[in-house]
Formats: sequence, C-alpha cells, structure tokens
Amino acid sequence: MEQYIDLVERILKEGHRSDDRTGTGTIKIFGHQSVYDMDDGFPLLTLKRTWMPGVTHELLWLLGNHTRLDEYKNLPMTNIKYLTDNKVHIWDEWADERGNLGSVYGEQWVQWERVPRTPEELDNPVEINQIQVIVDKLTEGHKNFNPMDRGLVVSAWNTGELDQMALRPCHAFFQFQARELSHDERNRIYKNKFEETVEDTDGKWEINSEKSFSEDFNDSGIPKYELSLQLYQRSADTFLGVPFNIASYSLLLHMVCHVTNMKP
Repeated sequence: MEQYIDLVERILKEGHRSDDRTGTGTIKIFGHQSVYDMDDGFPLLTLKRTWMPGVTHELLWLLGNHTRLDEYKNLPMTNIKYLTDNKVHIWDEWADERGNLGSVYGEQWVQWERVPRTPEELDNPVEINQIQVIVDKLTEGHKNFNPMDRGLVVSAWNTGELDQMALRPCHAFFQFQARELSHDERNRIYKNKFEETVEDTDGKWEINSEKSFSEDFNDSGIPKYELSLQLYQRSADTFLGVPFNIASYSLLLHMVCHVTNMKP
C-alpha cells in the first residue's frame, strides 16, 4: 500500500502534464519502479477497491484457458465473450461488433505466430506458446529445464501486429528470474510447512522441529528455487489499471510457482 501511495505522490509532485491519445490529458513520470515482496503477503491494494474476480477471469482469459470450453473454442482467443459471461466488462469498449479484439495480449502470450521458415510452415504456421516455454524451463525433469536462463521473457509487444490490435499492450513485457535457495532457506520453508506444536505441562506451546533437519527436502517437496517476476509497462494508468496489474501479475507469479514447485 505504501509503495502505491508513494507512486501517486511522486506523480503529483514531479509529474509533467502531457497530451494523450484520448484527449483527456495526463500528469506523468517516466521509469518508476515498485517492488513487492511476496513474503509480506499478496499485494492486493485496499486503498482503491481491486475486484479480484475480474483480475482472475481476465488472467485465465489471457492464458487461453477458456478455449478448452465448448462455448468458446470456436471463437477467436481474444473474443470477449468469456469475460462478459463472467461479468468482466473492462474490454467492452475496445471490441468490435463481434466481440473481437484482434491479436492482443493472450494471443501473443500463447499463440505468437512465427514467420514461416520452410514451405511446410507456409501451410501450417508455427505458433509459439511463450508461457509454456517458460514453464518448461522452470520444471525440473523437463528436457528444456534451465531455471537460471536470463531469457525467461514473455512479450506482448509484437511490432508486426500492432495495427491488428484493438489496443496496443500497456503491460507489454515481463521476465522471470530464478534463484537457488540456500539450505537454511529451504529448512525454514520445511518448518513452516511441517512444524508440529505440542502443549507442555505448563500450558505453553513449543515447536518440535528436530525432524526438519533429518527429513529429505526433495522427498518432502520443498522448493529448490525462488522465482521473481518483473513487469515492464510502457503505459500505466495509475488510478485505474495499476492496482489491477499488480494483483494480476502477482497471481501469475503464484500460478507459475505452483506448477513448477518454486517459492514466489
């Protein structure tokens, strides 16, 4: 919460006025960065109401999960029907009469179409699922496992298709970075997960954590890595979109950690 307030105050104190695409006008700064530690809890802002069902449904839509359902699988991936069916209307004004948005966000995340390199690819275009590439590199046992790769990047900014998008990506680029946890860090996770409390004769509670030093971390499913996510926004509406973006990308980080057994 404090970081968000600091950002708003900085914009008001240091920002300069500028015209914009909508004709509304803005007060803006450039290059601000905020950092949220997941150990402090999930960064859901309460100063301004953040509607978490909307955050969740939009993220599932961006990831293309809705295309597995019969009522959506024959629609373009970026059609807004799934959103409106779940009372999420943040994209309504940008969609065409059929509810389509063009090749925005999710289509770039999971269906980035590679430029054909062979005659065969002209007839069968290759689509790159950038999210799956990340998950594979972060999943131990996968042939592409490489958690220290500095190229764990997902881009929605496809310059060749900007004119096909109802709206250019605001949250345009994000990167994951993994760090190997120390023995002590893994041990603390173990104790938090498996600690046992027993009441002694004086009625006080103590923690019996001796077994945490003898159990095998790997067999107990204790993460080996901590995963961070950094988002670059080329444009950010501080009052309207930023609280939503903070929650959305924090949720995405937790989701990727869940499927790859990493600590967010």
